[in-house]
Amino acid sequence: TIPTMSAHAQEFSPEVLMQHVDLYVNPWTQDLGPQGRAAIEYLDRRARAADLIPKNLPQLEFAT
Repeated sequence: TIPTMSAHAQEFSPEVLMQHVDLYVNPWTQDLGPQGRAAIEYLDRRARAADLIPKNLPQLEFAT
C-alpha cells in the first residue's frame, strides 16, 4: 500500500513515490502466473545448486 511504501521509502516526495509505483507495479508484480512461478522456481534451483542459498532454508512456497 502507499502508506507502507511511504514509511519505508528513501524519497518521501509523493511524485517520486508514484513514479516508482508506475515503474515497478505491473501485471507480473500483481500475479506471477504459471510462467512467472516457473521462472522463480528455476532461479531458486540454480541458486541452491550454486550454494548461494543456505541448504537449511525451506523450499519456496507461493501464496495463493
